Formats: sequence, C-alpha cells, structure tokens
Amino acid sequence: MRRTTALVAEIALALAAAALLVALAVPWPPVPDPVVVAVVPRVEATSSPAPGPRAEIQPEDVEALFVGRPPVAARAGAARVAASADPVTADWLRYLGRSRAPDGTTQVFVKDTRCGAVIAAVRGRVVDGWTLVDEDGASVTLGRGDERYAVSRR
Repeated sequence: MRRTTALVAEIALALAAAALLVALAVPWPPVPDPVVVAVVPRVEATSSPAPGPRAEIQPEDVEALFVGRPPVAARAGAARVAASADPVTADWLRYLGRSRAPDGTTQVFVKDTRCGAVIAAVRGRVVDGWTLVDEDGASVTLGRGDERYAVSRR
C-alpha cells in the first residue's frame, strides 16, 4: 500500500512538473495595451448663459478650513438668522442642558427624541444646520434654515 501511494505521488509530481514546463515553454500571445475610451457630452455654446462674476475668497476663509472655524457659508447663514419669526413649539425636542466655554461662548444641548441625535446649538454660529436664536428662563429658541423651534426647558 505504501508503495502504491508513493508511486501515485511521484506520478502526480511528474505531471505537475511537465505542465509547468509546457506553460513556460509555450509562447503566449502578446497582451494588448488597454484602450481608454472617453465619453464627452456635447454642449452647445449658444444655449448656456454668460458666466457670472466669481466670488473672491479671502485668506481668512482659507485659513478657516485648517483651524476648525465654521465655513464661510455657515457664518453667513448665522448672520441672517432672525429672532423675529414666530417659533413653532417642538415637542419632539427635549432640552438637556447648556455649557459655557472659557471664551464665554454658550452652547445649548437638545435631544431629538425621534432619532436620538443630540443637537448642539451656539448663538451666532451654524452647527450641523442648527443655531441658537434666543433663550430665556422658560424656553430656548433654535433655528434651522428659515424655521424656528421653541424648546421648553422643563
């Protein structure tokens, strides 16, 4: 039995070696270079409007990308938030608390009970789309875009 097993193993190794020699000896056809096909949409120049003026980017705006300040659009959005709009009572928002940074910035934390997300809002800044519009002893008013939400502190 051992002799038969050894003979079968030697035959298998001999066949593998012969297959390797054949694979190396047989010339293979050359591989063609890959072809890149570019699809360019046709644009009619007569139908496009004239390009408008480009906005200039200030060095401070570029620096804001590296030091962690909010982007220019967020700061511009924070400036146009007005407290004059009548806020809607948001029962799905629950007041959690507030904190004050060493620089005097107040941050209000509210929980969205529909999805469980915690919202951090700061006056004068848009953070994840939310900003702190107004706060008094009984409620906090948050803004998101053009909408205003009143959140009870209780």
